[in-house]
Amino acid sequence: MSHSLSDPERGWDKGLADRDVVALSLCAQSGERPVDWQASELIQFTSAAELRKAYAEKRVVLTKPKGAQEGFELRVTWPAVVARSDGLVSAVSDSRLQFRRSADSRAISLALKRGDISLMPLVQVGDPVRVGQIIASVVPVSSAIPCVGTSAESSFIQMLGSSSVADRYTAAKALSHIQSTGSPQALLSRLNDEDEHIYVRLEAAAGLARAGLTAGMEFIHRALADQYLEHRLEAIIILGEIRSPESVETLTAVLLDANQHAEIRAGAAWALGELQQQSSVDALVQVFLELAEPIRIEAARALRKIAATTGADISASFAAAQDA
Repeated sequence: MSHSLSDPERGWDKGLADRDVVALSLCAQSGERPVDWQASELIQFTSAAELRKAYAEKRVVLTKPKGAQEGFELRVTWPAVVARSDGLVSAVSDSRLQFRRSADSRAISLALKRGDISLMPLVQVGDPVRVGQIIASVVPVSSAIPCVGTSAESSFIQMLGSSSVADRYTAAKALSHIQSTGSPQALLSRLNDEDEHIYVRLEAAAGLARAGLTAGMEFIHRALADQYLEHRLEAIIILGEIRSPESVETLTAVLLDANQHAEIRAGAAWALGELQQQSSVDALVQVFLELAEPIRIEAARALRKIAATTGADISASFAAAQDA
């Protein structure tokens, strides 16, 4: 992880609570294009508390700072051993781990040391090993997240009063999907707090919009005219998660608004692709002829999604748009 020695706001664990979990996904390049990457089905998890503990105990590797102009940033690495092939664990000791590769039964032996740092084995003799699996590390790693049980609505309402922005954001997002009599008022209180973080307010707005309350969509509309492009883009993302005719209408209006920033219009095209409504085809085809490449790319991706989901024949629309 990237880390700053001079700016606490850019520390590797800024904003993380000990109970937070870090997900690890192995990705491999699948083609020549920048977007040609394939994620492994194996997702692994470790806790922020364990990462923080290893960092405090200096069981990490630090690169040299880049320089003052980079905020004295460096890279923090938690040493680990990753399996490069499938196999079966055949031996484990304090210093080495061995598994037999499935393809040819060859014994693969791996040291449990990285310089002066000792790694703990995360597998036992007889355990199967998968490609990309972390089989030894300075922190515990698992392919499952233990669940202590279901949180009640009251728990999330209480979280809305937390001093942590991450907690309030999580609570607002959770309550957004809980249809009850208590959550709208709690969400409205966050929405109306002008000192609240914009992302929390937008999640609260989404919850109110899903509940059919006009205050939610009205706030999202105002955010689409915000002076900061980042806030506008977040509002677009929110709309792409609300499946309603008003979301489609609003996104279409943004998409066709030549006064909106090209990146925001491209975001609207993407969001319409997420909603996958056939009624969006004409607008997406229309903007596909625009000169701004980001808009064309996202419009093409959205049209592909809509055609695949709805079976819509968009070829005729393209011909009509070309003639125009």
